[in-house]
Amino acid sequence: MMNIVFIEKEKKLINRVEIKTEAKTHLRGNWKYPILITLVTLVLSTLFNFRTSMSYVTGIRLSATDVVFSFIWQFFAFIISVASAFFYLRFVREREAANFQTFLDGFNLFWKATLTFLLLTIRLIGWTLLLIIPGIIKAFAYSQVHFIIADYPDIKITDAFRLSNLMTRGYKLDIFVFYLSFLGWILLTLITFGIANIFVSPYMDTAATKLYLHLKENAVQASLIDTNTDEKESSEEVNEEQKDEGEAKNETEV
Repeated sequence: MMNIVFIEKEKKLINRVEIKTEAKTHLRGNWKYPILITLVTLVLSTLFNFRTSMSYVTGIRLSATDVVFSFIWQFFAFIISVASAFFYLRFVREREAANFQTFLDGFNLFWKATLTFLLLTIRLIGWTLLLIIPGIIKAFAYSQVHFIIADYPDIKITDAFRLSNLMTRGYKLDIFVFYLSFLGWILLTLITFGIANIFVSPYMDTAATKLYLHLKENAVQASLIDTNTDEKESSEEVNEEQKDEGEAKNETEV
């Protein structure tokens, strides 16, 4: 658990070149599991979105069933993104300890991810209905939510949204430029009919994880979050118990 406070913080620059270079270095000789996870995701995506993709090619109108399947895929895509974030956090921190089972363990957060997806959808739709721009801004504000619930499985969902909002405050444009810098790789994926995505996706996911850790470090240094809350709470509980015992002893003596 963590403590979240609202204070002003001095902005630290995001060095996207350094982050992307670190991601490439981290993946060097360690592509096995990231590629395997990417392949699993691509297969599932193809199964769910085959008719949708074909409709763009053939011009056939989508049925109500196709639209439902598309929404279901969006739901499962978020669940997978949480499991993927769970894997990549371990992969970046302890590369040798991360494997395919780590990815599967991420699905233990299924129900929390489900509630998070529903709340995220409602919030983004609400903001978008106001105006398109506020909806886009909030999308970047909540862009770290899936990492947060993967990093802190016990955190309240509402706190995850608050923390993502705090971590991205003043960095939304930086985050936009960060993802925009992958445009060339995305175009390569399109040109190769998705084949290049086998390597591009692990690269982007590793870089995105390092970006999250960078934003989190800034938040910790700025005292936006306190990762030692549990220790402080335990210490306070011990002191409170000692105080109660002392008062009880004094009453007995009187």
